[in-house]
Amino acid sequence: MKILIKAAKVIDPNSSFNGKTVDVFIEEGVIKNIGKNLSDNADKVIEEKNLHISPGLMDMHAEFCEPGMEYKEDLISGANAAAKGGFTSVAIMPNTTPTRSSKTDIEFVKSKTQNHIVDVLPIGALSHNLEGKELAEIFDMKQAGAVAFSDNKKAIKSSGLMSRALLYAKNFGGLVISFANDESLSHEWTDA
Repeated sequence: MKILIKAAKVIDPNSSFNGKTVDVFIEEGVIKNIGKNLSDNADKVIEEKNLHISPGLMDMHAEFCEPGMEYKEDLISGANAAAKGGFTSVAIMPNTTPTRSSKTDIEFVKSKTQNHIVDVLPIGALSHNLEGKELAEIFDMKQAGAVAFSDNKKAIKSSGLMSRALLYAKNFGGLVISFANDESLSHEWTDA
């Protein structure tokens, strides 16, 4: 399909067209031409006031409900919603039921979403069942495709566990995401 987008402002600091209003011609999903007053033979012309065009967005903290609460949102409906919002990739947190804390859990996400237009990037649990007591299988999850490890909105209270997690993850290039929360300061905070 050939699409011509007319008079869109480019929002991309890495582009020489950043901040400029241009026409964009796309053929079979690939940008073929950018310029003023393009008249390429298009199957569809998009022309509206105040159009903007930018690279796809990434959500670094998405919470899809599969497994456990698919009636709310599953991996595919979450990825579809992300696509409709302009996101090309989402990192999904491990706070599912059960938690995403094994190689098999990561492989399930990768397998189910592998052909979706949105890249679904699974984050594995840092601790078993997000309890902050013992490390989850972070090496195995990394090998299966986990992009990071986190207990989501649960702070790791044990400095010993956090230290072990960081040292262990360092050995294989793992990324640890910690929710910084000192409960002695935030005792009235609740998760909405």
